[in-house]
Amino acid sequence: MWGSVMVNISMGSMLKGLPVFVTTLVDPCLLGVIDFLMHVGGSLDLQEEKLKVRGQEVPLILGGEAQCERSKQQGGVSCQEPGPGHGQDDDESDAESC
Repeated sequence: MWGSVMVNISMGSMLKGLPVFVTTLVDPCLLGVIDFLMHVGGSLDLQEEKLKVRGQEVPLILGGEAQCERSKQQGGVSCQEPGPGHGQDDDESDAESC
């Protein structure tokens, strides 16, 4: 394990600062997601592909469809569907791929 850092995690309109442990993983998975969802009153329905946090539905993007970017200005991580022309001379001054 490399260590831990405080990260601002946003889901919908909710923003929460939580410690995140950084390590090298062999399997492509996220650890601690269930703990986080329980902590913020969230629910996850994989069959319906729905994620709710405090009653607000948050878009759920599964698998390799997501592009993660780290915002230097907001200090958080967001995942969104890649737009047209993704990866072709994008201006990365405001965001870095993660």
